[in-house]
Amino acid sequence: SKSTSNSNDLIKELLEDQAGNIWIASDFGLSIYDPETNFFFRWRHNPDDEQSIGSNYCRGLLQDKQGIVWIATDRGFSKYDRGAFPFTTFSHDPKNKTSLSSNYVNAMVVGLKGRYWIGTDNGLNQFDPITLQFTTHSAVHAQMSSSYITSIASDRDGKLWLGTDKGLYHYNPDNKSLVAYMNDERMRTVSYVGGVLCLWLEKNDVLLAGTWDGLYIRQPGSEIFTRYLPAIKGRVQSMVRDDNGVLWVGTREYLVRVSNEQQEQPTLDFFQHQADNPASISYNNINVLFQSSTGVLWIGTAGGGLNYFDYTTGDFHTITWDARLPSDNIHGILEDQQQHLWISTDKGLCRFNLENKKITVYG
Repeated sequence: SKSTSNSNDLIKELLEDQAGNIWIASDFGLSIYDPETNFFFRWRHNPDDEQSIGSNYCRGLLQDKQGIVWIATDRGFSKYDRGAFPFTTFSHDPKNKTSLSSNYVNAMVVGLKGRYWIGTDNGLNQFDPITLQFTTHSAVHAQMSSSYITSIASDRDGKLWLGTDKGLYHYNPDNKSLVAYMNDERMRTVSYVGGVLCLWLEKNDVLLAGTWDGLYIRQPGSEIFTRYLPAIKGRVQSMVRDDNGVLWVGTREYLVRVSNEQQEQPTLDFFQHQADNPASISYNNINVLFQSSTGVLWIGTAGGGLNYFDYTTGDFHTITWDARLPSDNIHGILEDQQQHLWISTDKGLCRFNLENKKITVYG
């Protein structure tokens, strides 16, 4: 269906495709926004149409180098190719060993050598876009405490970082070796590492892991995570390194700026909301951190709207529901080719024109 608005669904992920269109995966279908026509087009699952999207519950988006958009749903793995039929959906078939291991798809990534990796609630799959067949890495599942894969990241060597509901794993698909990071031996000083909430892979292959209990670091070539910056406690939910090389860490209780990391004692600045200071951050629970192409640091909070940081004054500026945001609970931030910000919330989507400061709500 075609319209000039997008309903106020709970948005799971945003994607800008190669043509500059904005894709919106939500719990009520898939939408695409064409900035040239200012129209949204929405697809919904039709049980009587095999070429419709596999499910209305869309969980993730991925575009490959060929321009094909892949959609993770709770009923399989859907492919959208403009030059072919609208949608092809791949689902689990218990009679077919080359089918998807489970319909509940949580994560997708294209790794080294053009390998397509699909993480489900029942294991890791490798997908061949030529034969349209899946290979389930069942031997790896036998070594894992849980095959419920929540996230996947591919490093520059083609190895995979697998986040699960019971810990973090490093998998080499070439020799099928697996390293588990679930205990005191490999993730030191952690008694329970089930909650790996975010990962940040540096250009030099240093890996930072945000967990329910602080921040951890792994150096290149090492198989050990160690506690990093122990003053940062509690639930680490987001990270970004800005253009100045400064690391920003968002937690449930505060925002942290980490500078002078080369020193023996890095400098940590903690930012929390102060009721008597309008230039303080608006809320302590940080959902998302994002730096735009113009160098502005944006902070999406879980109840205090959107903030941006003024590097010159050290002040925070706040944009909230009162200023036309659909909600003060920010889930995601994306920048398009026109340098507009697309902001997803728990009550819909909006576009922020940074030039004229106009916020357009699609809902």
